[in-house]
Amino acid sequence: METADLTRTFGGMWQPPTEAERLLYAAKCRGDCEGFLRLLADFAMFVDVLKVHADADLDSITFVPHWDPAGRLCLALRTRGELPPRRPDHVVSPTNLRLLADSWLDDDAWLVVNPATPGEMYFPARQADRRKWRRIAKSAPRPGYGDDELLTRYSGPLHGPLAHALACGAHLAVHEQVLWNDLGDVYDSYPTDTERLRDWWHVTHHGQWSRRLDHLLKAVTTAPEPKFVLRIRAELAQAHGTPPPVEVWHRTAEAALRHTGTPEPQTAAVLSLIGRILRYEARLQADGILPPYGFVRSVNGYDSGQAVALARWGLGARFCEPTEAQQAVLRAGRACRETYGSWQEFAAGYALGAVLRGGEQEFEHRYRSVLGPHRTLTHDPGSPWRHIPWPSEPTPGS
Repeated sequence: METADLTRTFGGMWQPPTEAERLLYAAKCRGDCEGFLRLLADFAMFVDVLKVHADADLDSITFVPHWDPAGRLCLALRTRGELPPRRPDHVVSPTNLRLLADSWLDDDAWLVVNPATPGEMYFPARQADRRKWRRIAKSAPRPGYGDDELLTRYSGPLHGPLAHALACGAHLAVHEQVLWNDLGDVYDSYPTDTERLRDWWHVTHHGQWSRRLDHLLKAVTTAPEPKFVLRIRAELAQAHGTPPPVEVWHRTAEAALRHTGTPEPQTAAVLSLIGRILRYEARLQADGILPPYGFVRSVNGYDSGQAVALARWGLGARFCEPTEAQQAVLRAGRACRETYGSWQEFAAGYALGAVLRGGEQEFEHRYRSVLGPHRTLTHDPGSPWRHIPWPSEPTPGS
């Protein structure tokens, strides 16, 4: 059943928020309960957790009970597109069919999927039912690193400045298999968003989050040396109408460094970046991220893309309010529009910024984490990069 058919079913008032809910509703309409459960095993699923319990132990899950209209005790399970609005005392935690089967305590309780929506489904949870859940869960494919996926919220921003800004953070969203255009209560889930900020960014409260975000939005987290050599080449290219020969680039950069009194060891280290950048750009050209003979003028796009993710993680971790996160995302989008003239220019700047952030030994790992999402975003028919035009000028009021 196509999305248009579902919309007509509800008098044009309901559209499944994501592809997951569309497929689940189609299985419900067919009366295919086992098919419905098999789909659940493939999708990200979440349960309500009291925030105080999640903060006390992020590795445990304390289920919040749900009662249906008939008074039956249920556990409410929700897909990503049907997560409830932000609530101060509740958060959502990820789960799966196997975990539910192993942790279920009450044979008389029921499982309800996406309650109070057109896709609502109830399942008994007796021992025999839970054995079926285990069997289905065992046969479900396990997503792994590199299993990039473009996920879109049909009811989220699809056009305009906010959609454009969120699409500037789509590399990470695709790589981490989350909705690219959602500014809801979580990015991935409350535990994951909180852990990611703590472990990757050393952020545990609003003040730290705000400072990190400000640094990204001002593009001061990238080392100055790559920016310096890229700026030299960009200025030469603008002056002469063509990228300079490598020896001219090298000589001009060296003269500028000596003019400022840069010590010899530091000068040599900076100049060595030229060869590294050229090698990386050759790889970008070979894989179509850069056009033949193309070159990168700025790597600030990487900081901007990370800023979109950091804003969304902060929202998911409850370190900020939705309005603050949205304003940060919009700032990141404006920075990208001021720096680049197309999705291709942005993508190349993002990719080079990502691989330059690590050492030579990290290149392959970092490059693969960018290349897969890039291919998805440039080839998938539903990609925002194929539907959202790159604004030539900043949009008023954005």
